[in-house]
Amino acid sequence: MILGVIEFGWAFHCGASIRAAVTRESRQLIANPSMSVDAFQTAVRGDLSGIADPNVTFAFATEAFGSGSATRVSWTYQHPILYPFLPDLTLNFSSSVLVPQ
Repeated sequence: MILGVIEFGWAFHCGASIRAAVTRESRQLIANPSMSVDAFQTAVRGDLSGIADPNVTFAFATEAFGSGSATRVSWTYQHPILYPFLPDLTLNFSSSVLVPQ
């Protein structure tokens, strides 16, 4: 049971670390609105160097509102739970950040 607690704790730590890295790099996107998706992904993955599998998928979408616009940065991450004698389980983490332009 202790191994299960450790495994789930690591999964939630990975999800929270990705959310923090995306938020941190979104601030860079505010300063540099021409930043590409590839540059954003590289920066986030650089922040996640301590994570075992920083396999995160990103999507950028422009949203218009009133007289302005913003970029929605969405991300998804799937973390496999590796626990003996249990069926394969994957935790899905996802979120989005709205970055004003």
